[in-house]
Amino acid sequence: MSAAVAGNAASPTAVVLAHGAGQGMDSGFMEVFHAGLAERGCLAVRFNFPYKEQGRKLVARFKSVMQQKGAIGYTVAAIIADKTPAPPSAGASA
Repeated sequence: MSAAVAGNAASPTAVVLAHGAGQGMDSGFMEVFHAGLAERGCLAVRFNFPYKEQGRKLVARFKSVMQQKGAIGYTVAAIIADKTPAPPSAGASA
């Protein structure tokens, strides 16, 4: 799962941006909103769901999306606990 992390990992505010079915994490809106949150001192995370990286437009089952969102929450919690930004995965922009 690709992700981009920016901003202050020590911030009391973390915002996780999940894309809709029509666009991925690299859409113009997601990039601008992500950067704006980071510039304002928030820890900002945006990510692609695996179905999007597989080239599909829709997820097969809603339940699997909800499980993936839970995994992202645990990742963000680990970043905050470590107080260090996670590096973006290959191909993702920060």
